[in-house]
Amino acid sequence: MSNPNGYRDTLLSFLHQPNLFVIEDTKTSMKCPFEISPNHFLGFAENDLASKLPHKYVNALANIKRALDCQVLSIFLSLGMPTKKIKKMGLERKLQIIQKLGLVSPRILNKVTAARNLMEHEFTNPDEETVMDMKDVISLFIAYTDTIMMNFSDEVVVALKNENDEPDSEEVKIYLKPDKHSLEISSNFSPEKIVLSPSDDDFFVFTERLLFIRWGIGTNPLAEA
Repeated sequence: MSNPNGYRDTLLSFLHQPNLFVIEDTKTSMKCPFEISPNHFLGFAENDLASKLPHKYVNALANIKRALDCQVLSIFLSLGMPTKKIKKMGLERKLQIIQKLGLVSPRILNKVTAARNLMEHEFTNPDEETVMDMKDVISLFIAYTDTIMMNFSDEVVVALKNENDEPDSEEVKIYLKPDKHSLEISSNFSPEKIVLSPSDDDFFVFTERLLFIRWGIGTNPLAEA
């Protein structure tokens, strides 16, 4: 009996090789579908902090959380996740997906998680230092994710480099179809095709490869940062 995960594992092993050659890629960009962007909310937080209101830190923290929520939603929608599915998720689940997508380093993700815990579970009036720390963390998160998502590929074909620094004959293709909420992975060395939806855990595993292999690298540069 054949291993049903054999082809999946073969493709992932191929896509994690350090000597990838990008043969073809189609560029796209994350679009914020909301009238107010994450950076607008960070600007509102700055204005809150500069005000003389007694509750300015509460207001600033609320706008920082809105900036985080807005950025995460923009990422998910750009990758084709259905709006209804996203609305059913709590922030913790969303951050777990962000981790699977490899969009932030573990160090930054830990800081974002700590910020999220404060923003969602603390009902005391935060002090200035705490709010400033949260703003810095979320600003860094947004900057990191913008770096990747403002210019990523929704379709890429890769091969392995040979000794002449040219592509070998075996190729793998990853094709993201946000309008159809699907991701297709195929190769020229097998008739099999993998079609994934955001309900499949592997959707995020292969999407991480799509986001990073356009640089011809097998390892996410943020993974160990």
